[in-house]
Amino acid sequence: LQIQLDDASADWLAYAYPALAVNILPEPHHLFHVPHYLAAQRRQGVADRLALIVLDGMALADWLVLWEGWESRHRWQAETRLLLAQIPTITAISRQALISGRRPADFASTITHNREEARHWQRFWRDEGLGAHACLYTRDLRAAPPAPDVQVLCLVVTTIDELHHRALLGAESAQASLRHWRDHQATLLASTLDALLGAGFAVWLTSDHGATAAVGIGQPREGLTVETRSLRARTYRDAQLAQAVQRDFPATHLWHDDGLLPADLWALLSLRRTAFAPADELHITHGGLSLDEVFVPLVRFHSA
Repeated sequence: LQIQLDDASADWLAYAYPALAVNILPEPHHLFHVPHYLAAQRRQGVADRLALIVLDGMALADWLVLWEGWESRHRWQAETRLLLAQIPTITAISRQALISGRRPADFASTITHNREEARHWQRFWRDEGLGAHACLYTRDLRAAPPAPDVQVLCLVVTTIDELHHRALLGAESAQASLRHWRDHQATLLASTLDALLGAGFAVWLTSDHGATAAVGIGQPREGLTVETRSLRARTYRDAQLAQAVQRDFPATHLWHDDGLLPADLWALLSLRRTAFAPADELHITHGGLSLDEVFVPLVRFHSA
């Protein structure tokens, strides 16, 4: 069933993913739509102060685990919708798109790293008329709630992604680690949510990509000619090189010309829960087209 669903979703994404990218408002479909949606909410008077919490690597299944524990312990209500992560679903591409409100083609010069996220966040809100003092990007939970003059906050938390990459026994191991973190170590995150709501922030929580369990099928040996490497995706600046690697790894999909990536970027995506890793190695990873990697939640919190 998982194979059937993944094959069907890959076929659907081939035509629906580019088409949905142009429908930025009134409802978000892609992650890069989120800042535009938040700005529209602010213009419409939903709230003057907005907070976006990004849980790196949180798949829809992970969110359901978190909410299962949080719902009974906290006086919160949650509205959830689904969004499409940016393809390939690697952090350097998908999280930059989410934070900048731009297509990957529009930040081509920084597409291989995440060092410019704070600048991207400030640039978006500067274009919305806010000064630098009113915009805060942070990875420190202790920075929330921020100073009274901060109007828009982006908080990035990397714990879930780190748990995934440490999970050596597959999805069950990852879910067990997530439950332990939720119940024993995520108190600061929950307190931050409470504090932001108490300070008058409208709070949204989302993810930059999901993750899936994948089994190794071997590693391409392309040396410095590969642009970026992940266990589920490789990107190239040369079409012939990408096609040559695909011939050696036929259980892959060559993603290109979607209207969002730079025109000179080709992404080779591993299919059917396989990974560019030593044969038979098991990893919790991301980068590909599976339902668990591409579909992520956007959650609006309310105080009960």
